[in-house]
Amino acid sequence: MKAGEIAMTTTQRDAPIVVSTDFSEEAAIAVERAAQIAQRLDAPLYVFHVFNSGVWASLKNIYSSALWTGTDLAVTVREQLAQTVANLSTRYGIKAIAESETGSVTEKIAGFVRNSGARLLVIGGRSENWVADLLVGETALQLISQIDVPVLVARNDPAHPPANLLLATDFSDGAQRAASVAQQLFPAARLTLLHACLIPFEGRMRLAGATEADIESYRQAEREKAEAEMDKHIASLGGGNRAEGIVAWGVPTPVILQQAATGTEMIVVGRHGGGFTNERLLGSVARNVLFHATCDVLLAP
Repeated sequence: MKAGEIAMTTTQRDAPIVVSTDFSEEAAIAVERAAQIAQRLDAPLYVFHVFNSGVWASLKNIYSSALWTGTDLAVTVREQLAQTVANLSTRYGIKAIAESETGSVTEKIAGFVRNSGARLLVIGGRSENWVADLLVGETALQLISQIDVPVLVARNDPAHPPANLLLATDFSDGAQRAASVAQQLFPAARLTLLHACLIPFEGRMRLAGATEADIESYRQAEREKAEAEMDKHIASLGGGNRAEGIVAWGVPTPVILQQAATGTEMIVVGRHGGGFTNERLLGSVARNVLFHATCDVLLAP
């Protein structure tokens, strides 16, 4: 087995996919993407909803109470879930199971993922919760800090599975694991590994008297080192993979987003870097990518 590769055991093959839904249009994208993956991996799919009575109470206060007269919202949720899984089972030929719990969204989702032995959690790229654009990114980061499975934030039109994946890599074991996860979930996709290259403390080097020629020499050495690491990283993925490497100069997040704009359908970011500094940097990169990317984002543990 190659370094960083994740062996797929029988238990993992049988492990379910979990998708969280709040019945919004954005959640429907996540449900469709999850069903596609479940069909491709021949895995069961749990469609999971967290019933938050506080949100429903707020809606009743904001909108006309006549809209809610005689409506048992918990029953409505269960009926909607039942219709959703029946539809998915028919269209995709998969085993789809409806589940719901009441309480804190992040806490309940994380608990359900752990208890179900899931291999992947899929969530929508937006939410019908308050200040949604900010909370989706924070929720995804909170979830991946509490669970040991990948989290896919689905935003793209689910009509077709992603064909082009962009993996942000720092050449760490965590980045290798992220690449293996991406290949297992999307084996037919083209994988581009992207490394953003920088000279540490370049500004201070200039203050200390380094010339532009000195800086350029250091840059070239750093790029050559990164390109050699990229070759090893791609080779570690094994033969027959559809992978290529790009070494670009600049700050990670802008470099990733600029490259993603050229046709990427999913950005893959590993949670763990190669040390404390990289861990903090990668966490910052993941947060910024989640907030600013317009495509799907896969956060790998």
